[in-house]
Amino acid sequence: MVLISAVWLAALVSRLIMHGDVYGLNYNLFQPDGALYHAYTLHLQGNSWPESARLVNQFFVDRIGASYLGNTIAPEVQMVIITRPLLSILSVPFVFLFGQFGMLVVPALSYLFIGVALYLFGMKVNRPYLAVVLYFALTLSTSVNRWMVSDLTDGLLVAMIAMIYLLIIHSKTRILSVFVFLALLTRPSGPLLAALLLPFAVAHRKIAIYVSIALSVFGTVALTFISPEAAGAQTTGPYTVYQRMQDFALHGVKVLVVEFGQLFVMDRILFVFIVLSTIVALLTWKDVYSQSHLALFVASFAMGAWNGALGVNFRYQLPMVIAGALVILINSGEIEIRTRKLLKMPPRNI
Repeated sequence: MVLISAVWLAALVSRLIMHGDVYGLNYNLFQPDGALYHAYTLHLQGNSWPESARLVNQFFVDRIGASYLGNTIAPEVQMVIITRPLLSILSVPFVFLFGQFGMLVVPALSYLFIGVALYLFGMKVNRPYLAVVLYFALTLSTSVNRWMVSDLTDGLLVAMIAMIYLLIIHSKTRILSVFVFLALLTRPSGPLLAALLLPFAVAHRKIAIYVSIALSVFGTVALTFISPEAAGAQTTGPYTVYQRMQDFALHGVKVLVVEFGQLFVMDRILFVFIVLSTIVALLTWKDVYSQSHLALFVASFAMGAWNGALGVNFRYQLPMVIAGALVILINSGEIEIRTRKLLKMPPRNI
């Protein structure tokens, strides 16, 4: 656990020191979407929406020389943020203590929890040091660091998914739906949650898992009525649900090519990690964790295609890192056996 903490601290310090615009990409600690979470956190502290927007704009101009909000926040945009309130709610005490820099505390702690979760996974399968190595490799990824340590919900969502996997691997599924609900409150994630849980529902046939899948589906459907803009289901405006349906297949191909192409050029560590874990999952497809990883792979790219945003540096696919690490940990013995056969090495003497 000390090694995990040391790796996390090194990654955190490096991110806090090195940030800004890199090759035209925004690697700032404070992101355009993050401005909305800042505003909602300030609103929860009692400020009006216009005052919250003013305070956020002033803070962003002072820190990164740019502002992303208008004089106020439109009602439909308010509703989008209200449907994903968890980061802002958890950040209220930290913003009270540290000002708007407090918006980085929950993402940073989520990053640490992900490392702890990987270590606990490693302990469960008797591979603790491999877990440390995998976490260290992930912290070397510029993309992982970019999204984990910023004022966004991505790190918190990955932490929630890590907790869901922890509950499953330790057979503590009675409270599974609690963390599925919390994950739904980070950002739209119902399809991801349903996909990663489905193989476990088939394999284990536990009511708690069925309930969690139903909750994921219900949350997604409810979101389309509460905030069509948040779900990408609006019937009017510049990009309607009908246009998304028409463009879905083409966008799916584009997202796959662009995201992996961008990783290959700018972040080969994460590229190798995702490709390796997916290959392992395909080779061990009968394992339920491999099936979960592959289902999450499909769902994450499907959500990226539905969103239609290209070149977001693997942000929408980030939950795959925890599933990929878990697949490598659980199947490390099988990987060793296959590697020894490929290299014509004798089996390890036990």
